[in-house]
Amino acid sequence: MNPEQLTMFSDLQLPGASTNEPSSLKKRKKWPPHTYPQPDSMANYDYQAPPADKIYSCLESWKTYARSLRVPKYWIFCVIRYPDFYWHIVRNNDTDKRIFSLSRDLEFTQKRLLNYIIIKLSMGIRTPARTHEIRNIGNEFATAYSKRNNIVRNALRHKHHNSSLVLDLKNAFESVTSRHIEKFLIRQNLFNGLDRSGAWLLSRLFTYRGKLRRGSPISPILFNLMMAQLDHEIWESLKREDHDSTVEPRSSFFSEFFLGTMIVNSVTYSRYGDDLCFSSSREIFPEWAKERILTVVKNWNLEINWTKTREGRKGILAFPGVVIVNHRIQPERKYLVDTRIKISNGSLDQQQLNGHIGFVNQFPRSGRRAAYKKLGLPNQKTKRRQRIEMFERNGFADIDVF
Repeated sequence: MNPEQLTMFSDLQLPGASTNEPSSLKKRKKWPPHTYPQPDSMANYDYQAPPADKIYSCLESWKTYARSLRVPKYWIFCVIRYPDFYWHIVRNNDTDKRIFSLSRDLEFTQKRLLNYIIIKLSMGIRTPARTHEIRNIGNEFATAYSKRNNIVRNALRHKHHNSSLVLDLKNAFESVTSRHIEKFLIRQNLFNGLDRSGAWLLSRLFTYRGKLRRGSPISPILFNLMMAQLDHEIWESLKREDHDSTVEPRSSFFSEFFLGTMIVNSVTYSRYGDDLCFSSSREIFPEWAKERILTVVKNWNLEINWTKTREGRKGILAFPGVVIVNHRIQPERKYLVDTRIKISNGSLDQQQLNGHIGFVNQFPRSGRRAAYKKLGLPNQKTKRRQRIEMFERNGFADIDVF
């Protein structure tokens, strides 16, 4: 950044060191201090960021929103111009996907914007406007990134079918660009009176180098909202009647009423993150449905990771994190084997063991019993029986055993 470009922000720069916060925000203890890159780091920065003149012109038309967020305009300029100082790469040991961690000030700002978007989208819904109480907001096919949804609830939609197909989207989060988010914000009008310049600034605050990334607090809900149109196009393609499928699947009252399962032409669809999950009542998943799904995905310029594609048949279904055998939902065998080895070696502490037990307890009763047996742990009924025997041995003297 040239010295001439810094002069335009002479009235916006804050006095003191780079880690100082505005005097108006020092009284707010919950607000983290706004950080700024050092001038010498700015000079050696190699990222081809948007021009400074464009950022400055957009900030002038967006100063009302910046004031309502209590965010300095120069801080927004630094986040957009020098994103590497606010986004840090954290590599996961189990997968090759890159996960990012954000600085405290950027993370706090994204959470505030996330709460506003959730409240805006939840208007008209008879539920409190809080993240953990809103399920499938803006997209009824999405079953991930919500406290009320998990891999078990995703599999419950497909419990009574006989074949399955799971397609993994390659680099799904990175396929959503800042340009897509900008058009979405303008079209949905989530922020009252938001013009094109304000949508451009927000799209840059939500993305890293122009792409949506994992690890950001606002990325999951934005990903579900951006993929809603893809889900509906897949669903509409499966509703066409130009095929020979007339068999209707079995379904339970629980899955239809409580889970909102929608079945069309013997096919059920749900999306868990970047995994497209399908199931059918036939013994083998129909080819006509697979061709239509791949056509829609290709029209969206998305790629399928064929190494992670799973197809189940004849009552044995494979979904993310779970398997369905004879209409019974159970954890994956690989997870049970690895956890059994860790338990036998004693490499798990009590907190980690409680985490695995809590994961197993999410499954229905039949799946829990099978998982406890393979893990070598007593199930809930055995624990209750042990308490009763302890109560009887103590001669009904210790009443705290229950």
